Amino acid sequence: MHGRALLPVLVWTLFAVAGSPSHAEQTTQLQRLNVGDFRAYFTANAPGSLQYRTTPLIEGAYFYTAVKTGAGNMIEGFNFSRNEDGLLQFGREKIEGGYRLTWKNKRWIYDPPTRKTDRLAGEATVTLTLTAVECSLRYQGKIEPNVGFGEIGFFLSEEGLTKAGPAAYTATLANEQEHGGTFPLAAEQKGNLFSGLAALKVSGVAVTHDLHLSGQAFPGSHGVVFQDYRKQDRAPGCYRVVLSFDTTAGNEFDYTWRLWVEPKAGASPVGASARDAQLLTAPLAKMPEARATLGDAQAMPSIRHGDRSGDVGLQVAVTEQGQFLVSDGEQQVVGDDYFQVFAAGVPKRQETVSGDVRRISLRYDSPTGQLTKEAFVSPDEVWLAWTVKAKVEGRGEVGFYCPAAAFRAPFISYRAINQSTVAETDKLELSSTYCLLSGGAKDTREFQCGTSRRPDWVLQDFTDRGNRYRFVATPSLKAGEEWRAVFRFVRKPVEPYPAVSFDQAREERGIVSTLLTDALEGGFTVVPARSAKYTFTDQPLLVRLKYYAVDRRDRTVDLSCRLIDTWGREVATRDYRLASGGERFAAVELPVTVQTNGAYRMEIAYRCGEVAGTRELTFTALPTVPDTGSRPGSVFGAALGYGDFLGTLAKRIGLKWNRCHCAIGDTQCGLVQPERGQYAWEGIDEACDFHQRYQLLGCHSVSEGWLAPWLSTMWKERPFEEYLDAFVNDYVKPLARQYKGRINCWEVTNEPYYQYKDCPEKWVQLMKATYEALKEVDPDCTVVGTCGPPGSMGYSWYRRTFALGALNYQDAVSSHLYHFGPWVGSGVALTVRKWMHEIRAIMQENGKVLPLWNSETTVSPPATMYRHPSHTRYVQYHPGEAPTDPLEQSQTYFKVLVVHKAEDVKYSFHIFHGGVEYTSHTGEYDETPLAFLATQAALAKYLEEADYLEDLKLHDDVQCFLFRSGKRLILIPWGPMFLKHDCAVVSLLLPADRFTARDVFDNPLPVESSNGETRLTVTWEGFFLLTDSLSVDELKAAVGKARVSVHFAEEGGGAVRGQFVGEGAGPAKRSDWVGCHAVDLAAVANRSFTDETPADGKGGWTDEGENDMRFLPSGDWVANGVPFHLLDSAKNDGKSCLILRGGMNPNVPFPERVPIPVGQRLSRLHFLHTSTWGTTSGDAFRYVLHYKDGFTEEVPVVMGRNCADWWWLGSLPDALTAWEGPNPVREKVRLYQMTYETNHPKGAQAVLESLEVVSACHRPIPVVVAITGVYSN
Repeated sequence: MHGRALLPVLVWTLFAVAGSPSHAEQTTQLQRLNVGDFRAYFTANAPGSLQYRTTPLIEGAYFYTAVKTGAGNMIEGFNFSRNEDGLLQFGREKIEGGYRLTWKNKRWIYDPPTRKTDRLAGEATVTLTLTAVECSLRYQGKIEPNVGFGEIGFFLSEEGLTKAGPAAYTATLANEQEHGGTFPLAAEQKGNLFSGLAALKVSGVAVTHDLHLSGQAFPGSHGVVFQDYRKQDRAPGCYRVVLSFDTTAGNEFDYTWRLWVEPKAGASPVGASARDAQLLTAPLAKMPEARATLGDAQAMPSIRHGDRSGDVGLQVAVTEQGQFLVSDGEQQVVGDDYFQVFAAGVPKRQETVSGDVRRISLRYDSPTGQLTKEAFVSPDEVWLAWTVKAKVEGRGEVGFYCPAAAFRAPFISYRAINQSTVAETDKLELSSTYCLLSGGAKDTREFQCGTSRRPDWVLQDFTDRGNRYRFVATPSLKAGEEWRAVFRFVRKPVEPYPAVSFDQAREERGIVSTLLTDALEGGFTVVPARSAKYTFTDQPLLVRLKYYAVDRRDRTVDLSCRLIDTWGREVATRDYRLASGGERFAAVELPVTVQTNGAYRMEIAYRCGEVAGTRELTFTALPTVPDTGSRPGSVFGAALGYGDFLGTLAKRIGLKWNRCHCAIGDTQCGLVQPERGQYAWEGIDEACDFHQRYQLLGCHSVSEGWLAPWLSTMWKERPFEEYLDAFVNDYVKPLARQYKGRINCWEVTNEPYYQYKDCPEKWVQLMKATYEALKEVDPDCTVVGTCGPPGSMGYSWYRRTFALGALNYQDAVSSHLYHFGPWVGSGVALTVRKWMHEIRAIMQENGKVLPLWNSETTVSPPATMYRHPSHTRYVQYHPGEAPTDPLEQSQTYFKVLVVHKAEDVKYSFHIFHGGVEYTSHTGEYDETPLAFLATQAALAKYLEEADYLEDLKLHDDVQCFLFRSGKRLILIPWGPMFLKHDCAVVSLLLPADRFTARDVFDNPLPVESSNGETRLTVTWEGFFLLTDSLSVDELKAAVGKARVSVHFAEEGGGAVRGQFVGEGAGPAKRSDWVGCHAVDLAAVANRSFTDETPADGKGGWTDEGENDMRFLPSGDWVANGVPFHLLDSAKNDGKSCLILRGGMNPNVPFPERVPIPVGQRLSRLHFLHTSTWGTTSGDAFRYVLHYKDGFTEEVPVVMGRNCADWWWLGSLPDALTAWEGPNPVREKVRLYQMTYETNHPKGAQAVLESLEVVSACHRPIPVVVAITGVYSN
């Protein structure tokens, strides 16, 4: 222990437990203490985490020092939580109103070679006092003089401060200065947020947290600082409060952190009157009762192999070049490992033997980095490890080869991503495989590999270069970074061979890709796994906590499990113990049973002596859905990924049709005919069998796609008649003949409004020829066409193609009604309904109304239940996007699907599988179903066989759909424009026992009764209200007589509005304009910020309807320290901004160039602009500066540099974001601020006569909102 490098701070919490290996194993039981609304977790070694009302508040406290020994190296000095000297004492005392916990410790510094006492490192007492309203942590200590440093501190959870919403804070410093703001902070803050912190008061919606820090300054102390640790692996999602000190002169101190929490119980929702407050007794959040059980643990059975006498086992040799050669008898398993990150040089070799483990270590040192290669060899398994420490920035490869003979079919391959097709196959799957089982159940060999952080290992086929395979990883390291990779080979695993699980995939091995490297830190690792990725309520799911060790030490591991549901509630906790019995593998199985549907996260903390860590897994509980068989008329569909896992899941949640584009069964030309005249039918045959097996209607694509260069070349280079002939005769007809009777639904082209935007008549010709060809082969098939855009992009494509007769050549009209935008308070579902009505109205204008399909859409960005770094390394969102609330996503899906059912419009979610790119998927990166799939199951359960009757009128602010399924009536109400603090209280003149209620996951909700009436609280959340005993007339009569009282919170309490950003952001004062000039755009502005009807040539913005800038305020505003004047359209003939030519429609009446008078001496110009239909690069427009003396300057506006598409949420190198906010179809849109320093030879004497805005007339549509100049001196 002593003489090792300085260890990291030790933090014991339930969620984030860090530690280091111990030399003497000991067991420390995690304990829990409840006092009022506080819940404290601790061990006999240290205080841990603190919760308030089940929400994490403090995530660990610590006290440690580091000292320099006589040899000059830094080692851990005093750490009150370590007990190697056996002097740590723990006390627990009940006091009035609570408890007092005390830890006392004393530690000595030893001379490492002799183990004799050198000097006292320190002694301290740490006291945790807990009452119903207050928590305090007192540090009293003495540190002997030495050359070193120390820290005392804790981590403050952002979730605990902002659980109910944003919270205002006031930070008071030791010099009595105050700083204010709001948690959560908008972005990660580097360095110290506050130095010299004395108090912090945080006032949230539900509680006020008041933190006071008291103690006398002592020699060497540097004051208390407050730091942002939210993105640090050490304490993700937390802020750190820390007092650091220098130990050179020694220290004696007495310091206390004291935290008061004041609940705001009984407070009315913001903006409600006293009378209203009496009515609003029901919670605004519709949360079902939390019910779950963590069962008794059972030892997981393992395989016992027979007599191995005479078996030499696995062997490792080291070549002269320092390469490891692993062999199993005569069979080589691993060879030719290599390292190419930096020049390695000659290694220093060490070899030790402990028990049956032989350890070989090769250490390479160079000016650019350090590499340590290790092999841990035992008879039945080998661990290989590479630890890379970079001294300079570098990138390279780490890899090794395995002979092809080492792999024997069948195989099961586990990947960190897209685990939907984990199955036993005869083909070796490549890519990012982290666990590979070879040889089947009778002759299993296991290959595992992991890395401390990405990149992962990749398995590659090198059979054409030496008949072998290669495992390779390609780390990129900055100076000072460390990266570790591990490979584990087991020739006869004792872990049972994975069976096919309840979810029809092979039982998982666990996320060893991220956790395997931990075994080299503490001698073992704990890996959680599930028997399935989802379950049904009341059906136990087995959680397996698996222990892997590099040696046969007898260890006992204490485990603490905590189950969190979709609403963030702790619903079950339990402690367990795992005994290794001296084996390298051991496991316990925990049955988990939940009675509430939704998504769950299990947080696991483990400890063995001083080795500690945290783990995490998720699963989803689904409601059961009756099997209604094949129903081609169903609205419930998706673009389904591959494999029995997804097919089974789709059937269990009630999906009835598969839109095959980008999915299983994709029949785009390049997949059917990659080369002209060469056909590939195998994948389509499999898809047809898949559809039959899972009773799905398959709607297959007929499109050029992107994988048929022979056809796309004809489109670009040959006459259209030749292209059309090849499309129909070489592609469509052979495809239709091949699958006559097996495929009876075709969708022709995908989003043709891009390829055919300038020639819709050619698309109609193609549609006609394709329709006739398909009907010639199979007159009974269904042909779907149009594939038009959402209403936010306008209806031009529908109007132009329908007018050309396209409705005569299709049996149904498809559209892609993507509905990006705010999910709460925006009425997004009813906006989608309005789009449907508009498309049908255009059909009516053209004489034929066909069925309408929404063949591609999503609810994005998705939610995730994962929080632990071992998983979040695979959770990737686009710039500016973040995980959404799973309840909000589920509610949005629910409302949009209710609209589709009411309008009888088929719906297809794009795409039905998981992946690391969290944009448009139904599963986590590892295919765990997202919460809204439980919503899909609930919708199928109640609405699949239901008929829409009508909308019922309760109130203008309440939407209410009425359905009937057999004798059951189903009422679905919600407030489309309600924010989370708004509600409507509805009183029905019927007894409450006539109704039952279910939430969007099919969980029971209470139905309130008041004076013999049914009392409903309608919020932003939709739900099912069911009755089996009322007729339609009785229910409608009760609704017609209902008393409805609507209560809105004050605007701003979560209202959907945007904001200016940067220094001084907000309304501009007169003083802000000193030295600045607002260039007058009133005479040249040509559009307003608001547009009601898309593509009508009237109104405002870029003529895209509600996809506008209506929430952008007019007036004088500051962004990034600069004032801007935004025109008020009401005072400027309906005009507030300047729009120039560009975009997809060349006929839009926007000007190409516009001159703007200036007449001022200006040294700098600030442009407030954006673009729609923007690209990622290229010129969009330019500003041309015309000076009075004839001199000109051109200022190019380049996409991706000083301007971007208004929907884009990344950062720009040469512009700042100035305003960000929503519109009715998008959660965030933006304006950008570009600054230009004028460069006239005359300098300040030059007069800028005018400036001209000139469009490049490419795809981006330029938008200029305001221009501010800075006067020359």
